[in-house]
Formats: sequence, structure tokens, C-alpha cells
Amino acid sequence: MFDSLIDELLEQLSIEKIQKTGRPISDIKDVIFCMLLKVYYRRSAGRLMSTLEDYKQKGFLQKVPSRATILNYFNNKKLCGVLTSLIELSARPLVQCDELVFGVDSTGFSTSRFGHWSVDKNNENQERVYRKAHITIGVKTNVVTSAVLTDQFVGDAPQLKYLVKRTALAFDVKEVVADKGYLSKENYNFIDEIGATGFIPFKSNSNERGRGNGPVWRKALFFFQENPQKFNEHYHKRSNVETTFYMIKQKFGDILFTKNLTANFSEMACKIICHNICCLIRAYYKFDLKNTFWTEVPKNQKVSFKA
Repeated sequence: MFDSLIDELLEQLSIEKIQKTGRPISDIKDVIFCMLLKVYYRRSAGRLMSTLEDYKQKGFLQKVPSRATILNYFNNKKLCGVLTSLIELSARPLVQCDELVFGVDSTGFSTSRFGHWSVDKNNENQERVYRKAHITIGVKTNVVTSAVLTDQFVGDAPQLKYLVKRTALAFDVKEVVADKGYLSKENYNFIDEIGATGFIPFKSNSNERGRGNGPVWRKALFFFQENPQKFNEHYHKRSNVETTFYMIKQKFGDILFTKNLTANFSEMACKIICHNICCLIRAYYKFDLKNTFWTEVPKNQKVSFKA
């Protein structure tokens, strides 16, 4: 079902060709299909060519792009944004599963690059460069509902508002669970504004008398202190975020083989899309889903791309 669902997902792309001169560009849907297969099979572009020829004979591809074309599009900034949008789109059919609780966290993907040479010159340990994927997942199906892709220097807490806001466009968010790294008055207030309840553990020095502590903060702190068992019952659902990270890395790898920053982001997005498709396949059997990308999905919109 994987290749058929990818084909249906890519039908949600609205391609506008604005090129007037020069060599004709490759079909964007074919390119994205090949990029996803490269990540799914965990093969180099060269070793993937024979597999792509088989998909062409099955009718999934109009023309097999060259391996250089596939790798070049990994470094296309516009296409990277499209892939991030496809993450959200690939999760939309799972609205039918009544996802109400969502977990927020981040994880790192290693690259093949190390830190600057001056670090080693000063007799310090040389650290491998990695990228971060900030995601929101539905704890029932482990599907990734929204994602922000950054380098390793970006903090976690500021990403929660955007992640939850994007998730709330399609899903009915009732609870948001996250670890202490996301603890802030702004995050608690935002979660309350969208009609959800936040379960973010407080630190040992958290109190209700600080400057700017509103009723939402005080109510959450009181519940955390007076009902630790009930709080932990809700907070334990965050463990499914770690399960999701393990699912992605175990099946599609925890190392990025692309070199540049944009290409790293595109590769991470492809891993998450492949994971979402696998979650969708499992949900069809476990929850007996009826809708696909072809049928009506609440607030489902096409993703546009100008080639």
C-alpha cells in the first residue's frame, strides 16, 4: 500500500510551471516520489535506479529522473517547504481516529560532518553536527501532525506554539503533553487559549508568586503539586513521542547522508512522511479507516508549488 498512498498523497500537489526558457524541468511529482523511495529503501541514488525503472513500468512514474536530478532537488529550498507541508497533509486522514492528546518533543539526526577544525586545534572534543526535528504527534496512532526542522542550536520551548497551532488546524486538540524543556507561562497560556489542557511538569523552583503568573499557571501548578498521580497519568502519554522517534530511526535510519543544511532538512522531512504513511497503513487495519487522500478530509487543502 505504501507506493499507492504516496501516489495519492502527491495528487494533492498543485504544480504551476512558470519556466519559459531553457531545458524542460523534471516532473516535480516524479522527483518527490523518487526522493521518498530513496529514504524508504535506504539506498543511494545510484542503487535506486533499477527499482525506479520497475515503478515506471507499474505506472507510478512518467519518467525516471537521473540520480543527479534527485540529489539536486534535495537541496531545493522551495521543495523543502513543500515536503514540510506534506508532513501535515499525510496526517490528515487520521483525523478519523479521534486523536485528542498530542505530545511535543524534539530529536536529533546525525550528519556526516564534524565541527569546525579550530575546535580540535584548541584540544577540545570535536562534536558531530546534527539537525533537530521538532514534532507534534498523536499519542494514539504515533502520526506526526506538524514539524519544524532546525539546526542543533535552536531551543525547544519557542517551537511549541507553532507546532500546536498547526496541529489544531485539522485536529481537535484536548491535551498537550511535553517535558520540562517546554515549561513557560507563554506555552501554558497558549494551550489554554486553544481550549486544551497542558501537562508540562514544573521545576523544583516553580512557584505561583512570580511576576506575570496568571490563573492558568497557578491552576496547573496546584494540580501538579496536589495530584501528582493523576498528573503523571496524563504526562506518561508523552512516552509515545519517544516511541515515534524510535520508529522513525529504526526503520529509516538516524543518520543523514546528505551534506548541505537544506538537503538535511529535506531528508528529515522525507523520513517523517514515510513514517506517517506507515502509520496510515496500520490505521487502515486497526481502526478500519474509510477515507483516503481522494475523499473529503476536514480542512484538507492542496499544497501549491511553483516550478
